[in-house]
Amino acid sequence: GSFYYSFKRLWEKGLDKLQFSRASKINFYKSQLKVRLAELNYVVENNLLGELQQATERFAYTAGVLTEVLEKQENMAEKEKVINDFKKYQKFLEGLRDKYPANTSFWMLIQHDINSLSILSDLLLK
Repeated sequence: GSFYYSFKRLWEKGLDKLQFSRASKINFYKSQLKVRLAELNYVVENNLLGELQQATERFAYTAGVLTEVLEKQENMAEKEKVINDFKKYQKFLEGLRDKYPANTSFWMLIQHDINSLSILSDLLLK
């Protein structure tokens, strides 16, 4: 929500357009997913409830884009690496989710990301 965040997002969008090979796109989105996880962690740790929905949506979107790029690839080893990353992220997200009372809106937003990673992992296995 800071003034500089919009410039950061513009920079990221520019970098996205400069990824030409599939391998560079995969590496870029893997890196972006880590950034989105860090942003979500920052939002939760600093109790920025007004930013939580956007942070969870950006995380799920980036995971989805990464999955979409990987689905087109035949390299099962790379898919398995990302599935393992998704499992690690799910464990981390569970810790963030549990900072909120069960079944509250904030809890459910993070649970949605956990569920999304499960669904995306299943897509990569097909």
